[in-house]
Amino acid sequence: MKDKKVTIYECNAGDIIARNVIDIRSGITLCQEGHVLTEQSIEWLKRFMCSDIYIESNTWDKVWHIPAESKVSYEQDKEKLQKTLSAIGLGEEIDKEAVEEIKTTFFTKLNSNSTIMGCVNVVKTLDEYTYTHSLNVGMLSVLIGKWMGLKEEQLEELFLAGVLHDAGKYKVNQNVLNKKGELNSLEYLIVKRHATESYNLIKDVDGISNAVKEGVLSHHERIDGTGYPRELKGDEIHLYGRILAIADTYDAMISERVYKTRQTPFEVMEKMLSEGIDKLDTQILLLFLKNMADYYIGVQVTLNTGEVGEVVFMHPHCIYRPIIKVAETYYDLDRRTDLEIVEMIS
Repeated sequence: MKDKKVTIYECNAGDIIARNVIDIRSGITLCQEGHVLTEQSIEWLKRFMCSDIYIESNTWDKVWHIPAESKVSYEQDKEKLQKTLSAIGLGEEIDKEAVEEIKTTFFTKLNSNSTIMGCVNVVKTLDEYTYTHSLNVGMLSVLIGKWMGLKEEQLEELFLAGVLHDAGKYKVNQNVLNKKGELNSLEYLIVKRHATESYNLIKDVDGISNAVKEGVLSHHERIDGTGYPRELKGDEIHLYGRILAIADTYDAMISERVYKTRQTPFEVMEKMLSEGIDKLDTQILLLFLKNMADYYIGVQVTLNTGEVGEVVFMHPHCIYRPIIKVAETYYDLDRRTDLEIVEMIS
């Protein structure tokens, strides 16, 4: 999580102190890291004429209002999934009971739209990506399913398919998967095996529906037939596969990877519209992006000018070029083509 440097006059009640506030004259700590500012504490700090205050920006408390118990549940699910997926790499079978526990925790403690958005957008370390990605794809797939009006049973199947969609990667050469440079043709063929490997791990497991298995197998198929492993087209691709493809693409692009830096959600939305419109299910993609955009109102962003501002409005016709408020100035990025969002502060 990154800190934002402000003056005490820019602070608001509810801001969280990110670094101890020290009185430069006496050396006394006036306010400790983690303190939640109130109107009273702000007025008290003003008496000391504090210049630089560091507050937390875009905490999942401030923007998405994630309950503390939900954060704990997310971390617990991530740890369980890490153990389950790591065991596959050691030749063990899918721990069906552990996967069911993860699903139960999600649907009882994490299954609100804002909680899902908060969990997905929190910055993780590089070595967590493999586990958090699978969990996030399951969560995002449920979000899409909700917006499509799918039944509860289908939402549960979508979550399961998302959690398991990359399980086969643990059967694939890890050096190839984490290669920083461009893959050669042989390495690409090795990576492409993971969809089939994921399917093979669950195809004979009782209690996992055929729909889940089909979703896992087809999450890299593309509407124009350029996907793998079967080069299916359009409605030949199972609904779950089409949903997972969108959730998988989105989370991968907003995440930090060994071979690339994370992109802002605004960059991702633009690229998915321009590059994915012929490859991803257009109707589902537009529904997904339209609903996702609303959750980024209120986040703090850095512009290419170095200015930090808040997203205050998302254009329905151009969701990746929002209106940004910087101090008392409003920048409409749809009109100001010289301005770009270079970072979402989180």
